[in-house]
Amino acid sequence: MTITLDLPQEIEETIADQARQRNMKVSEYLLDIALQAGTEKKREELLEFIDSWDDVTEEEAAEQKETWEFLRHALDEDRLSPGRPLFPKGSRS
Repeated sequence: MTITLDLPQEIEETIADQARQRNMKVSEYLLDIALQAGTEKKREELLEFIDSWDDVTEEEAAEQKETWEFLRHALDEDRLSPGRPLFPKGSRS
């Protein structure tokens, strides 16, 4: 894709200087900036998605706790080493 931009002389010179400092062509430098912007947007979307995991109702939190307790008990019961639970009492849950 080709894009033509009419930039003020000062901005054009700044971009050219920054590209030169990185030993890059102006087109390579601008492509790098564009790719970083896309990556930042994806990063922000991912962080919002992860943050949404904390948005649970009390009912959902209670169900998750009950499910965890069931899973922990099942894993402790199914150990090959009897008497050595995977999650000993007093361990963080």
